Formats: sequence, C-alpha cells, structure tokens
Amino acid sequence: MNKIKNYCGLGVSDNTLCEYDNEVGFDLLNHRLKVISKVVTCDNEHVCYLVGMGGVPKRTYFEIKNKFYADVIWHGSLLPKGMRFLSCIVASYAGLVKVNDPRDISDIFSLMIQQSMAGIYYFPKEYEDRFVYLVKINPISECSDFGIKKFQDYFFYMADADNSESHTGIYEVVSYGVGAKFISGYL
Repeated sequence: MNKIKNYCGLGVSDNTLCEYDNEVGFDLLNHRLKVISKVVTCDNEHVCYLVGMGGVPKRTYFEIKNKFYADVIWHGSLLPKGMRFLSCIVASYAGLVKVNDPRDISDIFSLMIQQSMAGIYYFPKEYEDRFVYLVKINPISECSDFGIKKFQDYFFYMADADNSESHTGIYEVVSYGVGAKFISGYL
C-alpha cells in the first residue's frame, strides 16, 4: 500500500492499515453496520460519533435524541443564510451524534443516510473536543477524516445511500489504523 502523508479525504497516513472505497448493496451495508455495532466499544479511552453530512430533515435529529441512548451534539441546516427559511421544507440538515450505546449505531446510522451521506468515527477520547469543533465548523469538509488519522487506533466508515454514480445507489468508504485490530478482518 502506498502511504501518503495526507490527512484529508482518502489520503493514507502512516497510521493507516487499510483504506478503500466501494459500491455496496443494502444487505452488505446492513451486515457492516451490525459488525461495527458489535466490535466498537464506548469506554473511558475511546468515543464513537456519527456525522450526518446534510440532506436529512431536522426532525431526524429529534427522533435520534428521543429514541436512542445518544447525544445530539449539534445539528444545522447547510442552506446558505439567505435560504435558511426553506429549511422547514427542504431536507438540509447535517448533524453530530455521540453514541453512548454501540448497539444503537446501526439504527441511528440508517436514519442519517436515508437521503444523504453519513460517517461513523471511532477514535481516542483525547481528541474529542477537536473533532467536535472541526465537524461543527464544516461537516462536509474535504478532510472527511476530521483529523482522526493521526491516531493509530482510529476507525471510520462512511456511506452515501443516495449516490447516483453507484449501480447499487450505495457507496462506502472504510479506513482504519494499524492499532484498530478490533475491526481488522471484519470489514
């Protein structure tokens, strides 16, 4: 694997063990989400966040808040300021959700990708404040890893469930570090 010192997009860092993008079907997406739900732990050393990258109704985040053991840290419309009055009728919301119970990952993620792209991010707790800050200032950043690749035990999974370039309509990105042995071999 060619290692590139670039922490943005699919640029591989020295900490990356595996990274790929792929078209997937609905069954494989559901399988991957179930596996992730089983192997990710929310403990004193690591955190798990889901990032919705826009295109869902505002009510999606209220549903997550009321239905799951998760914290909606932030949500906001991605419409330009002059157009935000349309956000009540246009599905334009991005959001950040902290997962407290990994068993909820699959269900929450499925809600967040219905009309958009979303990501699951797992990384050391010490980076939490910086991660939250970066997502809030630009949830659809070209640096889709939000800097977590600087840790050897990072993991992220992104899916776009309305991708017009994919034959299946679903496109995934998988990336994990050399210290993320918990996920190696499962995805």
